[in-house]
Amino acid sequence: MKNLRILFFGGTFVNYEISKMCIKLGAKCFFSDRNKDCFVSRNKNFINIDFNDRKKVIKFIRKKKINFLYISQSDVGIRSLGYLNTKLKLPGINYNLAKILTNKVKIRKILTKNGFYQPIFFEVKNKKNSKINFSKKNLLLKPIDSSGSRGIFEIRQNSNLKYLISKSLKFSKSKKLIIEEKISGIEFGAQTFSINGECKHVILHNDFMSTINNKIPVGHAMPFTFIKNKLEKTKIKIIISKAVDVLGVKNGPCNVDCIYTKNNKLVILEISPRVGATCLPQMLNIYTGVDWDLNTIKIHNSLKIEKIRERKIHVVAKVLESKKTGVLKEIVFTKKYKNIKLRFLVKKEQKINKFIDGSKLFGYVISSGKNYKKILNRINLTIKSIKIILK
Repeated sequence: MKNLRILFFGGTFVNYEISKMCIKLGAKCFFSDRNKDCFVSRNKNFINIDFNDRKKVIKFIRKKKINFLYISQSDVGIRSLGYLNTKLKLPGINYNLAKILTNKVKIRKILTKNGFYQPIFFEVKNKKNSKINFSKKNLLLKPIDSSGSRGIFEIRQNSNLKYLISKSLKFSKSKKLIIEEKISGIEFGAQTFSINGECKHVILHNDFMSTINNKIPVGHAMPFTFIKNKLEKTKIKIIISKAVDVLGVKNGPCNVDCIYTKNNKLVILEISPRVGATCLPQMLNIYTGVDWDLNTIKIHNSLKIEKIRERKIHVVAKVLESKKTGVLKEIVFTKKYKNIKLRFLVKKEQKINKFIDGSKLFGYVISSGKNYKKILNRINLTIKSIKIILK
């Protein structure tokens, strides 16, 4: 990586951790974020500009001779990253693919056209276009271009649809929404890795949803245990792999959200061209023995990547949620259990946000071992013992 000059989109602790490994391998790393108080704001290579301000970013890229752009665990900057890659002829995801994979309507249309089972859906472009053509179904209203479960509302019989549309539009840069059938079933996810135009690896994982907002995942477990039938799991992996290929992903990871229905049908809800959030990079490192972020940076720059293999081990992780917003006075916990990695991402006098989306965690817990039930119990007992005192 000696010749790499990387600009990370976002001054988060996630990107900071990745940068430390890249620096050890010889790369020079920079960070762009509109938040002047972000995690890496005191780093000498931090620039206080919005990574979606393309003109300013281009100017910075040329000034610092940056030759690679990277984002992990977030969809917020993917369109801009793809645009800049195409315009400046940088390696990585191109603009056309970025536009597809950040648009729920485009994903639905491509998957439906290619024979994948999808929920009934239609696009909403404004408040006037708010008539529902299929009644008596449970429906969801979503921005076509948001992530982290932001702006999603369930439509019920007594719902004020125009009001919900107004609220949901606030989370959409394109000012477009999708109304789709709500699918019931087992919710889970997958992490994929493509090499030279073919999806080679599909790692399924359990998803644990928030008790504050059941649309938001707060944790995961590997290997996948929600479905026991091995043949069915193999079938699911094949379908996901084909979907990633059909959408045009050539190299690197995808984060896939799925539902498995009572009728044994797989619904692929979203496919994002990056490693998943909620501790998934750390879990993948333990479960496959490979750092997926480093592998992604390497494959896009024609460097040798590590082989991905599923190990015979259980890995569980959950993030720490706060039910209130406030300034942290103290974090106390009665007991720390063995074989637990516990990390807090906030310090005293810093703000903790109520957990309303996936970015509002204040820490996480990870554990691994041979016995899934024991690991999950350790995780839950650790979280239960933690109390935050706010001012």
